[in-house]
Amino acid sequence: MRWAISPRRKYDVQVPLLGLEYPHLVVVRLRSQHDVERWLAGALSIAIR
Repeated sequence: MRWAISPRRKYDVQVPLLGLEYPHLVVVRLRSQHDVERWLAGALSIAIR
């Protein structure tokens, strides 16, 4: 649990900055293995076709 909490502040700052620098990037937050599997099977597979 410590890893999930400790770098959070760093990413709260870095991720929005990446969005400004690379506006074509899509940032997703996947909170569970189920979310990952659903995203890989859905949105990602559609995007790479």
